[in-house]
Amino acid sequence: MLFSLQTNKIMQAIRNGFVVTMPLLLAGSLGLLFVNFPLPGYQNFMLEFFGPEWKTVGIWLFNSTVGVLSLILSFSVSYNLIELHNETHPLRQVNSILGSMVAFTTVLLLMQPFDSTKNDIWQWSGVSGLFVSLLTACISTSIMLALSRIRRLRLRLSAEEADQIIPQAFEILIPSLLTLTIFVIIKLAIAETIATADADLYT
Repeated sequence: MLFSLQTNKIMQAIRNGFVVTMPLLLAGSLGLLFVNFPLPGYQNFMLEFFGPEWKTVGIWLFNSTVGVLSLILSFSVSYNLIELHNETHPLRQVNSILGSMVAFTTVLLLMQPFDSTKNDIWQWSGVSGLFVSLLTACISTSIMLALSRIRRLRLRLSAEEADQIIPQAFEILIPSLLTLTIFVIIKLAIAETIATADADLYT
């Protein structure tokens, strides 16, 4: 029952995450259409009227939306999953933006190339990394929320603190650090597995 409830929350969070990103996806699609509109003579007209760099704006728009779709959805889905958690656990509220940053960071962590001399993180930020991004965001958010429910892991400041964002940040400090640590270990395990497989391949 508990597993089914959590699964339903995750599916609802993924759906909501996609819905709220629709304006960005539409903007990116329009940018792509602007660049590749299949009307005869359109390409020649735009080239003659605006010059050789006329496609730049559409490419910028596409790269800033659809081109980083995995990153956008990792934050959006995590945010919605935390919001659903807060609805059912009013006494254990987690700041949605702060929590989403943790999921976003875990996605960036797994997207890092295993070769430290490379910095091609963007190759997985678009549609190609969508499945891994969604899976990572859902798992990392679920882990952080589970850890945040452990009272001893929540650092509480004075209730008289004027700026509420400060105690909210401290409350999820330890759960966030533990979640990131778990994914660092996962990343290291994956890197070690790949290194071992490559060594066996060439021996």
